[in-house]
Amino acid sequence: MWNCLRGRMTGGNLPATHIVRSFITACAMLLFVFVSMPAHAEKGQSSYNQGRDLEARQNYEAAYEAYQRAYDANPRNTQYRAALTRIRFLAAASKVRRATLLQQAGKLEEALTLFEQAVRIDPSSPIASQQVINTRNMIQQARENHAKSASQSEPGLSPDIVDAQGPVKLSGMSNVPITLKLLEDTKVIFQTIGKLAGVNVLFDPDYPSRQLNIELNGVTLQEALDLVAAESKTFWKPMTRNTIFVAADNPAKRKELEENVIKTFYLSNLTAPTELQDLVNTLRSVLEVNRVQQLVSREAIVIRPARLSSYSPILAVVPPTVRAVRPAHRVQAPALAMASI
Repeated sequence: MWNCLRGRMTGGNLPATHIVRSFITACAMLLFVFVSMPAHAEKGQSSYNQGRDLEARQNYEAAYEAYQRAYDANPRNTQYRAALTRIRFLAAASKVRRATLLQQAGKLEEALTLFEQAVRIDPSSPIASQQVINTRNMIQQARENHAKSASQSEPGLSPDIVDAQGPVKLSGMSNVPITLKLLEDTKVIFQTIGKLAGVNVLFDPDYPSRQLNIELNGVTLQEALDLVAAESKTFWKPMTRNTIFVAADNPAKRKELEENVIKTFYLSNLTAPTELQDLVNTLRSVLEVNRVQQLVSREAIVIRPARLSSYSPILAVVPPTVRAVRPAHRVQAPALAMASI
């Protein structure tokens, strides 16, 4: 080759400097190719070995990333391609498992990110694709509930009028069934349920925290709160339309925190004056409701049971044909002595 170039140089066909420069450039390019090929191959092999080690340790997500680097270094290597294809399912399944735990803990945004990563790793995964849709719906529902709660405020009513309307009830909450499996402190469990349903949770200063293993499957907010309260020996009460208060379930706390209500039942179709007295006697003996006053002139009875929940059996005893209920008057516990009948 050099003899040929020298012959052409001496023949005067090409300038000598131009030929020498071209020869040097060609040699440099060949040298670069021969040097870089082993280095590139070595990088792919190193990532592949790292992926095998991580896969053996069942760290499938990191193994997927290592195999991806090896494949990117040498896409024609069938060994790298086979390893990357094999690990896709396991890496996506690991992402889905972690995302599900975050979803159950109420961390919806973080869960959505992991579900989306699982879909990118394994687009054929039906679970990951469905959970992306479900989590987006849950986030949207939570945002709508928050906006609805804010729009349902009644600025035109004074606090006294709102308070006189009757017992506070939760409203505007998420109706998405709650599924939860946790081994956590009871405070964390109540707060997790609150985040899933868009409810604020406050705790009594004397609240007794303890570890609790709870598993809920497709229950409503009311059922979830009641089940956790029963397991943790606590009780909860609504404070506002989107806030609850949790305390230890004992007589002292019940007396301090629970609300009592006075209700008037107007009766009709009474055939004899003694029927009113018979109904009062029935309530006192069967339901042990002692605070009952009869108003003979108005054919009505006024009741103040010990707890709000006592009204359920009362309404069952009084026949619908003779019952008319006056709106409740709520009385806070400290004022009960003044409101006695």
